[in-house]
This record gives sequence, C-alpha cells and structure tokens, in this order.
Amino acid sequence: MDVTTAGPLRNGLIKKGMVYSPQHGDTAFTVPMFDDFLRRSMPDWPPSASSSESHKPQSGKAGKRRR
Repeated sequence: MDVTTAGPLRNGLIKKGMVYSPQHGDTAFTVPMFDDFLRRSMPDWPPSASSSESHKPQSGKAGKRRR
C-alpha cells in the first residue's frame, strides 16, 4: 500500500475515533488491546505469509501498549 492510499484511510480512522497519533509517524488504537482482538478475529489476515512480514509492528512503535 502506498502513502497516497494509506493516508486517507488513516485519517478516516482517526476521525472515527478508532486510532490516534501519539507522535509523528505513529498510530495507536484508542481501545486497549484492540490490536489483539483484531488478530484473533481475523486469523488469516494478511492473506499471504510474505505480506505478513511487512505488516508486523516495529519494536518500540505499535507494539507498545498504553495502560
């Protein structure tokens, strides 16, 4: 996915209140552990193993949970 596609999707999720941007370049879910819920409810996403490597959170970024 390129930036011109991801940007409007990200902005739409921010406007809906599902995600927020704690700092420049980061995106986090507004509901604690929502990322875990999505992974459980959609176990086959992303569809291919090669694309799953590109969707894993980088350490220190989306993997952190705020309590």
